[in-house]
Amino acid sequence: MTKNKTEYYTTLFEFTTVKNKRVEIKRTKNWEINITQTAKSLGKRWRLGRSQKIVKVYEKLAGRKLVRQTDRGLLQTFLDLTLALRVMSQMDLVLSYHIFELSAQQLRLNSSNVRAKLEPLKQKLATPEYDRIFDNWANLNAPFAFYYFVIDNVVKCGAVGLKGSKNSESLNARLSGHRTTHARLKLINVIYFKDSETVTVFENLIKFVLEDYSVGIEQYEWPGENSEEIINEIILKQFDEMNRLNDDAGWLCDPELINTYNETMRIRLRLINLISSIVI
Repeated sequence: MTKNKTEYYTTLFEFTTVKNKRVEIKRTKNWEINITQTAKSLGKRWRLGRSQKIVKVYEKLAGRKLVRQTDRGLLQTFLDLTLALRVMSQMDLVLSYHIFELSAQQLRLNSSNVRAKLEPLKQKLATPEYDRIFDNWANLNAPFAFYYFVIDNVVKCGAVGLKGSKNSESLNARLSGHRTTHARLKLINVIYFKDSETVTVFENLIKFVLEDYSVGIEQYEWPGENSEEIINEIILKQFDEMNRLNDDAGWLCDPELINTYNETMRIRLRLINLISSIVI
């Protein structure tokens, strides 16, 4: 056992890295890993900011704080063992193999018990509460907007701020609901309008133009073709025509916001798929 200032360490295991360097992974008495020192020993640099999403998800699933920082001398970050193993698995391929090999052994020894533990985690990942773990959902809010997204090859359209509508739901709230229902959605575009009357006219126009390709309520598909590209082109053409006839009727959402939104969706989906794949 070694001592570093007020922290005592016990060697958890040793391994040889992919670069043929012998490294000791040490833990505290509370089964924490000093990720600052461990990363350095692996030739990496630890930054908490880069792992915020992972930390928030793991803390949500664990129901407690998993990160501790000390500032005695240099700032040191300690991670709960489970979170630390997740982080370390990305620092070295050999270490990653050993971590997942141990997980595989546990599955082989008692897969039924593992399934029982993982099923509640899967349920947590499919709730609106989990959705709020991500704090960087692109802010797409506006009082009057037309939006459309694709699931597989079907494009679904929607609008907020329609004239005479009793539903005062915001665009962010509407998209949050869609995320809960459709985990695989990809947002294609959002068009903002200056007022309720204009967005209502545009929505009715799109319903008329796409009527022959309707496969449900405000859902459209070109069988055998790329529905996303075709419908996006049609909608943007109609929008350009409206703007030509009515100056400044509306404007397109910043493409970077759309990209940020879809990237967060992909991260969320990967986590859901990870849990789903383990729950046999």
